[in-house]
Amino acid sequence: MLPREEKYIYDWETKRGKGKWSYILITTLLWGTLLPIIVLAFRLAIKGTLSPGFILDKVFHETFLITWIKYMAGTLVYAYLMWTLSLKKYRELKRKQMTELKIGR
Repeated sequence: MLPREEKYIYDWETKRGKGKWSYILITTLLWGTLLPIIVLAFRLAIKGTLSPGFILDKVFHETFLITWIKYMAGTLVYAYLMWTLSLKKYRELKRKQMTELKIGR
């Protein structure tokens, strides 16, 4: 087994130990909040009106709330999908690891 595969197994077991919904909620809250702010900052920079005060004004506007909800929904789906795909990859690597252990005996 490759060292990066063993590292993936270890890292995934660490993440998995914290729980599925904890992973999904933290990912959703973090990226669902940061991404729309980053996109907003880029849009303001392109218009030439980028400033911390103007960003705050836009963030606390009701149209941003709708954008934030959309991003939260998208990142929720993304986080769930990443959990599912990571779990699948983890199981495949564990099977590979067990096969190598049996052959090595």
